[in-house]
Amino acid sequence: MKYVVIAFLVFTTNIAAQIKDCAKCSEIKYNAKDIPVHNLTALQLLRNEIFARHQYVFKDERLESYFRKFDWYHPDYNKPNKINLSDIETHNVNLFKSQEDIITSNQEALLATLEEFKKDLLGGDHQKVKKYFENIEDQIDSLAIKELVDFMEKVDVQDIHWYGNRAMYQIDLDNGFVIHRKSIEIDNNNIRIEISVPTHSEQIKKPFEYGSDYYSEYEEYNSIWIFIFENQKLSLKERMMAG
Repeated sequence: MKYVVIAFLVFTTNIAAQIKDCAKCSEIKYNAKDIPVHNLTALQLLRNEIFARHQYVFKDERLESYFRKFDWYHPDYNKPNKINLSDIETHNVNLFKSQEDIITSNQEALLATLEEFKKDLLGGDHQKVKKYFENIEDQIDSLAIKELVDFMEKVDVQDIHWYGNRAMYQIDLDNGFVIHRKSIEIDNNNIRIEISVPTHSEQIKKPFEYGSDYYSEYEEYNSIWIFIFENQKLSLKERMMAG
C-alpha cells in the first residue's frame, strides 16, 4: 500500500507541474516537460501572455479581447509597443514557440501523408495501399477499399483546415430523401473517417407521416474508419460499421 501512495503522489505532482498561466514566466525558466503538450491554442496564449503582462497592445482583436478578461491587463495605447523582455521571459517565449512549431509541423506532415494516402488509393496500387492496413488487414476486403476510394475521390485534402489541435472536412449530399454524409475529423494524431446516412432529407419535415417512405431503421448507416498518425506513418487502427 505504501508504494501505491508514493506512485500516486508522484503522478499528481507531475500534473500539478503543468503550467496553467504565465504569472511566473518572468521568474521561472520553464522547460518542455512543464508546458501543456499537444495543445496549440494553450501554447499560443501562454506565449502572448508574456507580452500582455507588459501591457502590450495587440493588433489581433481576439487576443486583446481574451486578455481583457484579466484584472492585470491594462493596455497602454499611448505607449509604443516596445517591450523589453528579460532573459527568462525571452527563454520562455522561445520555448513556447518551439513547441508550437513542432505541433504545426506535425499537422502539415499529417495532411501531406493523408494526401499521399489518397493518391495511393486512387492509383489502385495494391501493395502501396496494403501498408496502411497492416494492423487489421484481415478485416479489409475489396468492397471496403472501394468505399474508401469513393470517399477520397470527393475529398479535397488541401482544403482541410485546423482549428487549434482539431481539423475537419465534411460533405453533405441531400438527394431529397436522405442525407449522405462524408466526413474527416482529426484530433491531434487521430483521424476519423465517417461515411453515413444520418437522417432524412431537409425537405421531409415530418418523415413518419403519410407522403414519406422514409424509415430510419432501414436507411440509417455508418461506416467508421479510425486511423492514427505515428512516426510519420498513417495506419488503420479500427473499423466499425452499423446499420
